Amino acid sequence: MDLVLYIHGKGGAAAEAEHYRPLFPGYDVVGLDYRGATPWEAGAEIRASLSGLKTKYERVTLIANSIGAYFSMHAGVDKQIDRAYFISPIVDMEKLIDDMLAWAGVTEEELRARGLIHAAFGEDLSWDYLCYVREHPVRWEAPTEILYGEFDELTALKTMEDFARAQGAGLTVMPGGEHWFHTPEQMGFLDRWLLSCKARQMLLARSDDLPTLRQKYLEVIEKTPDICAHARWEYGKHPYDALLQGYMDRGEMLALTDGREIAGMMALTLYQAADYHGIAWASDLPDGAVAVIHILAVCPDYAGLGVGRRLVREALALARENGKKAVRLDVLESNTPARRLYESEGFVRRGKENRYAENTGWTDFLFYDHML
Repeated sequence: MDLVLYIHGKGGAAAEAEHYRPLFPGYDVVGLDYRGATPWEAGAEIRASLSGLKTKYERVTLIANSIGAYFSMHAGVDKQIDRAYFISPIVDMEKLIDDMLAWAGVTEEELRARGLIHAAFGEDLSWDYLCYVREHPVRWEAPTEILYGEFDELTALKTMEDFARAQGAGLTVMPGGEHWFHTPEQMGFLDRWLLSCKARQMLLARSDDLPTLRQKYLEVIEKTPDICAHARWEYGKHPYDALLQGYMDRGEMLALTDGREIAGMMALTLYQAADYHGIAWASDLPDGAVAVIHILAVCPDYAGLGVGRRLVREALALARENGKKAVRLDVLESNTPARRLYESEGFVRRGKENRYAENTGWTDFLFYDHML
């Protein structure tokens, strides 16, 4: 059996691990009640605990909250972790301590001279702690996903983005979220994020899946804000039953699941059609050397959880596995959310043409490619 190890944040408890048990069926879920208040003390406890647990479990998933994530990154256990999920992690402790010194009206020189200062907002500011942080920068190599609240008062978004980029970690931002995820809305978002991150199974839709996929696309059209202004989809015109059925019959329709529900879907053709001829692509490739993404959609309950990005990356991976030289796609000029997603994943705009579509009439399409 595999293990989920939960490391709580300040003021938390090991019992919080019970929240995650239903999200990881088939796993043992264990919370660690560490006692140390410093990275060297708590890190040693986490390291010792994990060392014992690894004798019983082959694979370990780590869920760590706030300063618990920081302590985990100082435990030297990343090589023993198969996957980590960090919730509002402290990723730049030196910056946070500098901020707290400013909040307390204390200079670094005063802290050095006094050694320990109890701030009015309840935190102990320690010179030894600051020195340790500076002498021991974070080193973390385990595959990691991060959940961050838009209004996290302890860590700036840019700091989190820089950390995620440097570590190669996935980052999801909850609009309106806080550092402490605790309200029903926030915990619901957290649960959906975890399920989405766990969604590693890309299913090939079967020919008899049309009713399910039709319903999912209808939900996308009905419940996605501003879709009429962006993608301008209208079921029956685009997409439509015959389009989905054709993709399914040819083995081109894919669905990303969290093990329970479909989170997103797309079609990926391992060739390009003649309507892609004449675009000033980065390289003049034969039709069979190109993969093309079509009708990529994220189900409304999974919006904002990185599902679209995961679908794009899956398409790139599948294209590489099939020996393709490029992945291409087209998108309405009005569809700014999709354009931002594709551009952030390395797609480059190669052309613009005014074309006719049943659901839009004559309108401007942009053409993108990603060389592999």
